Amino acid sequence: MKELAISIPYLVFTSFLLFQSCKSNPDPKITAEPIPADAWKIPSDVDKLTVPVDSIPPSREEWLRFGWNSFVALNWPADNNWPEIGNGGKPAMHMNITDPGADSLHTVWQTYLEPGQVFLAKGTDPGSWDDPVNPIHTKLHNGKELPILGGFEEKGIYFLNQNPEVGLVLYDLAITPNPVIDQNNNYVLLESRLNQSEFEYFKRTGYCDACKQSVDIAKGTFEYMDSLANSSLPEWARQGALEIKASWKILVEGKDINSRYYTTKGY
Repeated sequence: MKELAISIPYLVFTSFLLFQSCKSNPDPKITAEPIPADAWKIPSDVDKLTVPVDSIPPSREEWLRFGWNSFVALNWPADNNWPEIGNGGKPAMHMNITDPGADSLHTVWQTYLEPGQVFLAKGTDPGSWDDPVNPIHTKLHNGKELPILGGFEEKGIYFLNQNPEVGLVLYDLAITPNPVIDQNNNYVLLESRLNQSEFEYFKRTGYCDACKQSVDIAKGTFEYMDSLANSSLPEWARQGALEIKASWKILVEGKDINSRYYTTKGY
């Protein structure tokens, strides 16, 4: 069992650097804004931040706010028992991301489904969002089920979907067939997830099966996904297609400063 630190590319690094610069060089014109109680809502369109909508192109500030709001919502504490199935992506609307103990809970994006749970061999039906055919693979540790994140474990969800031509999917996600090594000489583990909006699209159209996609494209009947999800979905799942790619590093005592990372335990 290892303690892993999450490192979400680009957006997290940008936000981290911005906050570091604010601490060392405070701008008197900038005032801290409290995170509102409904910040768990993932924005679906940057244009909705402009008034009136679509009348003028979004400003740089509005793009930055869109990115920040998305980051906060995706990292909001989840209201489910992941890695157990059910309510994947549901935010804890009764609490704020700034509340004590919020960082001890899994984040919303962590409880989305993995591609290996959606795209099965021979286009097999993946099941439902709350009851997928392939659950997240776990290992029991001190009475608690911990997720298997590594690609080397035969029971890992990614191991079942490895591509023999380019290597394990975990490394393929890094746009390389070779492992990524961190500064402590440990393997960096990558994972990707997709939200309920996108899952329901694949489920409804049958596009979990690549052959079905090819047939519809050839016939000119391919059904593209709407920019927004069906209103029948829960409010927290109506943002349209959303995919997450994240990387994990193993924390090494005496070398890494744990407080700088979002951490979890896993295999």
